[in-house]
Amino acid sequence: MSESISAVVEYTAPTGPQFSITEYPSTVSGTPSETKTVNITVQNVGDTDGDCTIRIKDHNNNIVASDTKTISAGGSATFTLNITLPSDIGTYTWTIEAYNVTNDTVDDTK
Repeated sequence: MSESISAVVEYTAPTGPQFSITEYPSTVSGTPSETKTVNITVQNVGDTDGDCTIRIKDHNNNIVASDTKTISAGGSATFTLNITLPSDIGTYTWTIEAYNVTNDTVDDTK
């Protein structure tokens, strides 16, 4: 007598790279028009390698610094960018974006 064995095979399609900003400066201080260096760490929490562009946008939503790196699935990378502070004294709110070049999406914003 033969017995049968059944099996269920499921396929999960790769979701691609997914980027998360894990370390960044919450404030940057200096004198008007001073150039500052900022370090931003991004992790790829997705299941495939991908290209991530870190974009720093000023208070007028202009991109003032950017850099692109390939980050392996499960890996992370640190971006070092130079920014020039505004020429007028004040408090400004700027934005950091992790732009997913592979999927054409902004995956994280700080």
